[in-house]
Amino acid sequence: WIYAVGMLQIQEEVSMLPVFALDPKPGDVVLDMCAAPGNKTAQIAVAMQNQGTVVANDIHYQRLRALGQIAQRMGLMNVNVHVGDGTSLSCREALFDKILVDAPCSCEGTLRKGKCRVIVPRQAQSVHLANTQIALLKKAIQLLKPGGRLVYSTCTFAPEENECVVDTILKQHAGVVSLRNIGIPHFVAEPGLTAWQGRSLSPELRRTWRIWPHLNNTGGFYMAVFEKEGEAPSLTEERPRVCRFKRSEAVDQTVLAVADRFGIDVKQSGVFEYYQPSQRGIFASGAGNMALYENGLRAFDFDSVGLFFIKTKIRFPKFSSSASLVMGRYATKCVVELLDHQLADYLNRVDIELAPGQRIACKGTGYVIVKYKNNVIGQGLLFEREKQQHWPLRSLFPGYW
Repeated sequence: WIYAVGMLQIQEEVSMLPVFALDPKPGDVVLDMCAAPGNKTAQIAVAMQNQGTVVANDIHYQRLRALGQIAQRMGLMNVNVHVGDGTSLSCREALFDKILVDAPCSCEGTLRKGKCRVIVPRQAQSVHLANTQIALLKKAIQLLKPGGRLVYSTCTFAPEENECVVDTILKQHAGVVSLRNIGIPHFVAEPGLTAWQGRSLSPELRRTWRIWPHLNNTGGFYMAVFEKEGEAPSLTEERPRVCRFKRSEAVDQTVLAVADRFGIDVKQSGVFEYYQPSQRGIFASGAGNMALYENGLRAFDFDSVGLFFIKTKIRFPKFSSSASLVMGRYATKCVVELLDHQLADYLNRVDIELAPGQRIACKGTGYVIVKYKNNVIGQGLLFEREKQQHWPLRSLFPGYW
């Protein structure tokens, strides 16, 4: 249940390293250029404490759908999804404080995922992929602010896709970018190669990390951290404050009405922007999300901005499951605390018979916030059976697993 309600995300240890090296901070504007399926994007958003702007781009729409599910389960409000080829993003301005390029590769480092997994190295494939990787990095450098940080990573051993790619970028962008040392405590790695098949590579490549599976009992990986020359971006610089979406008094009133049922003080719960792009419902995002403004990220036509928050295309508007996880901690009424033997029924969407003491904070029937061990786990619908003194709770658990 801890996973099901968004309190943790499962990820291979070595795959978490690029975000540690990227070091995103609250208020940053960050681009994850090859975001699908979204584990690293979620790690970035959490590190930023749901503040600032995370642009999650990928060329494959179907693979990005997994990110949507992760964002809903974890209540990520600063993630903005864009479907497109990272090598040809239409924006020509240097907008981003930090960029992650977890590039498509030959995946040789994933050979330990299963006994039946067969990975056959093919140099022709690596050379083909290297062209795409170089193009992604060139675009990333163009979009990166002076003083910004760019992390390049792959899950392959092939030098053609690792050191050779980084060496090409260093030579073609001499004086524009340079490599930084990588420092992650308690993790063992070897320096990158400085020569391969008769080709001499830059001595700077010893600053990159080549991670072999036996060193930390993980998958194989490669990582390089670039820094763009110039003054580092300031997190205190003035951001544009013009909302792209029309503010609506009706939207604000709907949010207040839904929150009032649970005794939630909207101002106490956080500074969010609410907007309704369609009849489906109301979305919410952090007030510092640059994707909400005309200036800066106007060149991106986002597929989604922020978090689906309130479902309105029903008789009585209600919080989405993800909104209940974000706002439920502030609820002072219409709250039900489950007992140990009721948890399994709730997760399996089975109606639960509540004891009288469990509905003290509830007034009549309707939607309620459901907690377990004082942790918000979702919503339920409280109703009364006719001619019976029973108050069952109907589970509205979305079943993300």
